[in-house]
Amino acid sequence: MLRQFLNVAVLSLCVTANAAPEQPIELVVPFTPGGLTGSTSRMFAQLLGEHLGQPITVRYYPGHHAQKGASHVAKSPPNGRTLLAITVTHSANATLMPHARFDLQKDLTGIAFLTAAPLVVVVPQQSAIQSLQDLVVAAKKSPLQVGTSGNGSSPHLTMALFDDLTGTQSLSIPHMGGKIAIESLIAGKVDAVFSNIPQIIEPLRAGSLRALAITSTTRHPLLPDVPTSAEAGMPELIAENWGAIMAPHGTPPETIAHLSDALKTIAAKPATQKLVSDIGLDIRFVGHQGFKQHLLQDIQKWQTLIKKHNISPGWSE
Repeated sequence: MLRQFLNVAVLSLCVTANAAPEQPIELVVPFTPGGLTGSTSRMFAQLLGEHLGQPITVRYYPGHHAQKGASHVAKSPPNGRTLLAITVTHSANATLMPHARFDLQKDLTGIAFLTAAPLVVVVPQQSAIQSLQDLVVAAKKSPLQVGTSGNGSSPHLTMALFDDLTGTQSLSIPHMGGKIAIESLIAGKVDAVFSNIPQIIEPLRAGSLRALAITSTTRHPLLPDVPTSAEAGMPELIAENWGAIMAPHGTPPETIAHLSDALKTIAAKPATQKLVSDIGLDIRFVGHQGFKQHLLQDIQKWQTLIKKHNISPGWSE
């Protein structure tokens, strides 16, 4: 009897050892490659995969104002194997697209907010505009042409906030991503960009751009010479972009908690914080328990501005 038990135990161990590895987790990025969300998603996919001991692949699924990829994940099986990277664009979309085929707050479940960063107001180096106050004067003389990565993106929302504070009416010139908007700015095709930090570090160092202000209450370590919006004369020009991860509604709570706890552990590591800070972002972890309220606050924050300025989805990739 003991021999039979041992034989069964050994066979069981052999089957377990030779079992096929778990299927990879897919992290969907609903934007075109080359942008901020893609780079941070690849970073966290690698770190999370190493932590969990299973592969995590990043899949780009752009289209329809970042809604195509989000809709795909919302309709995916709730088994924890299909995740979605979201940004402030999606909280704006909740107001911009009330008749979307999915509901951000009902059809998706939050896992964790991960990163956040202010934006930087930049103009071409050859521009006559030397300061944020110069930009205000120029905007009041004639509408600024401002490069954005689409209506409802963080650069566009920050432009709308600038207009709201100054009583101006800038014109959003959408591009296929923030990097391309910066290329248009350097080429002199637009007047200014309210940019995410990673996309302007190298052009600033190369002398192609001039930074007028950063939309935060403190200066940024990568841009110590760039004044805060308050120092530049507009203390209310405070805005940031953020990155978070969600899963389809119905994903088991224990799976959500497991992924959230894993990301919390990763985010707390000094090595992760350095990787994130080196590209101009900050760790801003909010776990699955606080996610819903955090997202609701962001939706409400931009809802008033979007309705006041009658912002529509407009162009999308």
